[in-house]
Amino acid sequence: MLWRRFDAMMKRGCTLFYLDSFGDSLEDVKLMRWLRERLGPDVRTYCEHQCDAIMPFSGGYSETTLEAERKDQPAHYRVWSGLDNWEIYRWLCPGSELAARLYEKKGQAPAGFETPDEFYTRHGIIPLVPVNDFSRAPGIKALQAAKPK
Repeated sequence: MLWRRFDAMMKRGCTLFYLDSFGDSLEDVKLMRWLRERLGPDVRTYCEHQCDAIMPFSGGYSETTLEAERKDQPAHYRVWSGLDNWEIYRWLCPGSELAARLYEKKGQAPAGFETPDEFYTRHGIIPLVPVNDFSRAPGIKALQAAKPK
């Protein structure tokens, strides 16, 4: 049944799938390995919950919060699935992908503070842009062009 759903959507031209509430259990890893064999390398998937074992088979999805309201710590971005985890996944599985969107702003970023897209680029995270924020697109394009290959 699951495969029929993927197959039907791919026949309609879909080549990217978000896997909600998926990715952090052994059963999910086994299922994703099975799916990856059938999906092939050109269909991208992004699972909401990641673990090191799933990254060879699927990218991850996360949300980000700008933490700038507390005066006892410097402003920073918090990747919900864990920036340290992402760095470990990249080390264990070169070529891994993490896509993220800025979900919440707690406080106002100080003057000169990096944009979320600069943060994402610095950490090798794919920036997701909501439809109501396309004004960010030119800046993202410039960041990607300037990024060393």
